[in-house]
Amino acid sequence: MGVAEEERRVLAVIYEMLHAQELGNVGRVLDTLSESPEAAYMATDGVKWETSHEVHLQGGVAWAEGLARISNQSGAERPVRMSGVLVREHGQWVIVQSHASLPVQDTEIFKLATG
Repeated sequence: MGVAEEERRVLAVIYEMLHAQELGNVGRVLDTLSESPEAAYMATDGVKWETSHEVHLQGGVAWAEGLARISNQSGAERPVRMSGVLVREHGQWVIVQSHASLPVQDTEIFKLATG
């Protein structure tokens, strides 16, 4: 199978998950998720985590997730979630994708959605 076909298959899973989320079909969303105990899933509120480890290895690919706190110059702090994907290049682990976000409480989201 060629790279283009693999990319098509990866995108198909992502689009299926997004479509299932739009429909609110939890079963279809779950069908797109790995059953591996190393898989990591985060809710929007930053409190609920579905993960068993902070670092996961699978061959030449690794991914990591974690919670931290950031502070501004006045000392005020907020929680931040971080995740990243790493690959081995020339015998060294390097980051190929990273993400950080400030969690939004589910109650805030639903309040906005309902007006």
